[in-house]
Amino acid sequence: MSIFKCKMCGGNMEIQHNATVAECEYCGTKQTLPRLDNDRKSNLYDRASHFRRSNDFDRAIGIYEQILAADETDAESYWSLVLCRYGIEYVEDPASRKRIPTVNRTQTTSIFTDEDYLAALRYADDYQRAIYEEEAAAIDRIQKGILDVSRREAPFDVFLCYKESDRNGRRTVDSVLAMDLYKELTAEGYRVFFSRITLEDKLGTAYEPYIYAALTSAKVMIVVGTRPEHFNAVWVKNEWSRYLALIHAGEKKYLIPAYRDMDPYDLPEEFSHLQAQDMSKLGFLQDLVHGVKKLVPRQTLGSAANNTAQIDALLRRAFLFLEDGDWKAADEYCEKVLDQNPENAMAYAGKLFAELHVPNWDMLEAQPNSFEDNGNYQKALRYADPALRQWLTDCLEKINRRSTEEQNEQRYGAAQAAMAAATEPKRSKGNRMRSITAAIDTLEQLGTYRDSEILLEEARNVQTAVQKEPLIPRKTMLLIGCGLLAVAAAVVFTRFALPELRYQKAVSLCEQSEYDRAITIWSELGAYKDSQFCLDQAFYDKGQMLTENRQFEEAVSAFEQIADKRDVSSEVQEARYGQACLLQETGQFQEACALFEELGNYQESDSRKHECRREIARQLMDAGDYEAAFELLRTELSYASGRTLMEECYLNLIQNLLDAQDFEKANNYLYMPGYNITSDTELYKEVKYGAGQYFMKKGEYEQAANAYELCGDYLDAPELRNKAQYQLGTQCMAEGNYYGAACAFLVCDGYQDAAQLRKEAMYQFVQEDGAYDEVTYYYLLELIEAGYEDCNAIYQDIFGWKVTNIRVNSDPDDNKTAQSSISVYDPVYFHFDLEGGAPGEQTRLTCKSTRPNGGKNTYEWDYDTAASSNYWYGWTEGIYTNPAYGARGTLTVEFYDGEGNLIGIGSVQIT
Repeated sequence: MSIFKCKMCGGNMEIQHNATVAECEYCGTKQTLPRLDNDRKSNLYDRASHFRRSNDFDRAIGIYEQILAADETDAESYWSLVLCRYGIEYVEDPASRKRIPTVNRTQTTSIFTDEDYLAALRYADDYQRAIYEEEAAAIDRIQKGILDVSRREAPFDVFLCYKESDRNGRRTVDSVLAMDLYKELTAEGYRVFFSRITLEDKLGTAYEPYIYAALTSAKVMIVVGTRPEHFNAVWVKNEWSRYLALIHAGEKKYLIPAYRDMDPYDLPEEFSHLQAQDMSKLGFLQDLVHGVKKLVPRQTLGSAANNTAQIDALLRRAFLFLEDGDWKAADEYCEKVLDQNPENAMAYAGKLFAELHVPNWDMLEAQPNSFEDNGNYQKALRYADPALRQWLTDCLEKINRRSTEEQNEQRYGAAQAAMAAATEPKRSKGNRMRSITAAIDTLEQLGTYRDSEILLEEARNVQTAVQKEPLIPRKTMLLIGCGLLAVAAAVVFTRFALPELRYQKAVSLCEQSEYDRAITIWSELGAYKDSQFCLDQAFYDKGQMLTENRQFEEAVSAFEQIADKRDVSSEVQEARYGQACLLQETGQFQEACALFEELGNYQESDSRKHECRREIARQLMDAGDYEAAFELLRTELSYASGRTLMEECYLNLIQNLLDAQDFEKANNYLYMPGYNITSDTELYKEVKYGAGQYFMKKGEYEQAANAYELCGDYLDAPELRNKAQYQLGTQCMAEGNYYGAACAFLVCDGYQDAAQLRKEAMYQFVQEDGAYDEVTYYYLLELIEAGYEDCNAIYQDIFGWKVTNIRVNSDPDDNKTAQSSISVYDPVYFHFDLEGGAPGEQTRLTCKSTRPNGGKNTYEWDYDTAASSNYWYGWTEGIYTNPAYGARGTLTVEFYDGEGNLIGIGSVQIT
């Protein structure tokens, strides 16, 4: 047996020799196995799997490619490359406890066409192949879901890539710098992907669809970092490496590295051909924004805030029109978008929907015919981002596949019917020959469809059998007995005269529009003459008469009696439309609206539906139910009268909520889509002021402070903002969140004793949570300046320079062995670790040596390391020029920092 680590959970699995499939005893996952025929290959697999489970996919890919270089038939390595390319991470499903895949690196192409996937299938055995195909199908479903979500996202201009949190979970300096960039770029009108803000309303959902949409649409990516390890953090690298892959694939995109407090030569090797920006230089921000403007001209991309907002609003209205079936209005609004941006793929997609009468995205693939040659489809495809392009082509593929299937099924049915007719004994030989010939021709066209080949063979046998049948002459025989005449005379009145009389009576009743009596007679006559046809015509004429008399419900009922025999759909629609109009005229707007909704775009149904909705909204407003009215009117914004009514309803709704002191709901409605109050109005400030009061009472001080901040100088909002921040700081102190407390007291500096409390919070922070980072560093500097004397000791403990772990030996490359004595004839090396220093600080290290004979020597050099680093100081030829006459005894080396502080001492006996 050999040991293999589970691909899902990392547990050790004992596998049998030559086994290709096994089940993990820890997570219960059935999985494929590699061929581990030597220790080197086994070690490579373990290492690659470790990186893949850690989501370090690029490093894992490099190792799998090493394995394939030695064995190009290894199916598992090809499959592992697929997992890395799609960023597959196996997570535990809380419900089933099973390990399920998640996609972290969405691709524009289907997994089923991936070359490595096809290679894995080619070299896999039957057991492996079944699992590969099952997992690929699951990954394909997930990716299609991601593409479906991402294609609905508006495009971005700039993508900010950075590390949000450090290893202690605190916000990094990178994040703060990225926030400054975000504010500057959005102020210039650019749409910027900044995960801290862009994804804040996506909590509880998968982030990948939104990251993928931003990566594929953004024209510029700015990678921000203050440490080499931040640039190479797994998820940061995941973003910029995917973006570089798009550039290498021919996408017209630009990546800009931006660094601070580090050597530019420590940037990732992949950035070596790029012009990096130093964020510590004066005017960096203005220079970078200027560079972005040159790369992404706002006037051509439509990324200016007002232009983007206008285009987004026009597209939303266009797709609302599509949902309502107003194809003409939808097309007009898409044209308005194209007037501003002639390369907007979503606008061409909207025009395609309007042309095909498709109300929403899900209905496009249900179209009966291909739209491959449609001009709007071709333009949408040309300008689409990868997600939208993939979705459109998938829809077309489904339609073409379904159309071919339907045609084949129709031909198959026709062939079966022709074969049945060919075997009907009552039919003439000539007719049967024609039927079987038609069946053979159709089956030959079908080829291998279903069991066509078997039916074709059977049809040819039938053809042979019919050809061999002899022709039988037709004989006519007339036998009329005299007794038959008497019987005929007895029944002639009952069977012929009486039905004819009733038939003529029904005709007369129809001429007098007495359709119900005529319908009764023709129903009783059954198959007599053309009674059934007359019966159907009576129902039809009755429906027409009832429609003219505005008895619409009864008309629909009459038409439905014959709906399975003749096409009366237009007559039914006309009657339903009349019924809906009558309900509208009599003030029954709910019932009328429902009927108009069913009628879709028939005549004026759509506009009348909206009229009814607005009337319902007016009724609700008259009853004081502004909330229900507002929810209804949000669908009516595309109509001028609906917009006016919406504004009236919205303002009354907000005012009512304020009067009821329901500040929470009023605050929520400020951000409802449809119609909202601008932030510079008094009503907006009144709502925010009330929301601040509400959150203060609940003890949610951070939200209260934010609400008061948005009030500006309204009433005493600034004072209350400070009070909320003060309470937030106090709350954080009580919870032991000293960093949050320090930030809160900083905002309200000058309020009561906030300045002193901030120092106390900082003091508690450095004592309990202080770590080697910039926050602790700046806090300690401020506290030392404020007179917190014991902070000097804390500062020295964290940031003071230290020489530790001194080991003395005669080998410059051996930094582990420590000798107590060294021969006078041998080299002497003092190995030591240098630690400490403030972030970015440089010190001058001084080494003072004292030899056994009392001779002294001093050597100095500069260090700027802030992490533990190993160095050595010594004598490569021994401590004496003439060792035979050198004194024996203790050799001592003292280490001093740039300020002359003794930071380490070491010694060894010279023998």
